Amino acid sequence: MRSKAARLPADRAAAEPEAVDELVALCGSYPLALAITARAAATRPAIPLTEIAAELRALCDGQWRRAIGVPTRAETTSPRLRPVQAHR
Repeated sequence: MRSKAARLPADRAAAEPEAVDELVALCGSYPLALAITARAAATRPAIPLTEIAAELRALCDGQWRRAIGVPTRAETTSPRLRPVQAHR
């Protein structure tokens, strides 16, 4: 999983490998989510990756994916209802 987190600051990633694995998992391996997380880590060098992972974990009830337009697994595997069907 660490190869997917290549954008994270290398020194911090090496110091906190478990946090890196968790960040990758929390981002669902989506490159955009990983890039955003890496940028957050780079702009907050005093904050440990474990704390950034905890912040992201707190948001990961699925709402953050919908907020930025990333479909959940159920949304990509389930048929979509047409608007008329959805309102019944």
